[in-house]
Amino acid sequence: MQAALNIEDSMEDLRYNKIVIATDADVDGSIFVCVDYDFFANFFPRRIKENHLVYFTNPIIQSPVIKNRLFIVIVPEEKQAAMEALSGKPEIKLV
Repeated sequence: MQAALNIEDSMEDLRYNKIVIATDADVDGSIFVCVDYDFFANFFPRRIKENHLVYFTNPIIQSPVIKNRLFIVIVPEEKQAAMEALSGKPEIKLV
């Protein structure tokens, strides 16, 4: 990671202004975020204090296939629209 960010010799050589940790919205993704934050907190706390480290997760909600229609929802507003389109009490699951 140090080589990819170009911070092996000096923090002033940081290759990027923002470091984005992007993970899935599951348990494994949470573990990766913890490990990455721990790495930066121990070795490069200044990157966290100066707001160079950003955490991003992308939850995806998938509906069951009903009448050949599948809804993949990324934001909560889309979930409501999908539930109305499916009518009844559809089962929505997190993927």
